[in-house]
Amino acid sequence: MQDKNKLYITDTMFKQYLSDITRQIGLDCWKPNVIVGPNRGGLQMGVMLSHYYNVPFIPLQWQTRAADSMDHQALDDLCVKYSYSNILFVDDINDTGETLTGIMTAMDKPDFYADIKTATLINKTTSSFEDVDYYAVEMTPDTDKWVVFPFEEWWR
Repeated sequence: MQDKNKLYITDTMFKQYLSDITRQIGLDCWKPNVIVGPNRGGLQMGVMLSHYYNVPFIPLQWQTRAADSMDHQALDDLCVKYSYSNILFVDDINDTGETLTGIMTAMDKPDFYADIKTATLINKTTSSFEDVDYYAVEMTPDTDKWVVFPFEEWWR
């Protein structure tokens, strides 16, 4: 039984959201050279877009809930390897903005240049990170339910 206080995203909705994002990227005449996403939230979306664009996907250990779960060395290595590249950073939801802000801040290095764009399936208007480039759904405070993606609670 589904909880009425949660918004359940179906597989069909998930794929439609990805289609919406790829359309936006195409209209922007931009193509990533690499896709990066944080473990858990960005994995499914990142892998699917990696196949679509036929570019590498790099999972990143980055969980804002635990400071020791932020792999700054992997991010530094990424900056060296993909300098002067188009980098698409993906996550399932721009909720509080902590993840995107933390990663964008860590990638802001004086000797690193890349065209970094961000994409999330859902963008909350209350997030502190206001610069998501591509998103499929915008949530406002009046529709601010806990979001459940198809790869979460799949056993229920």
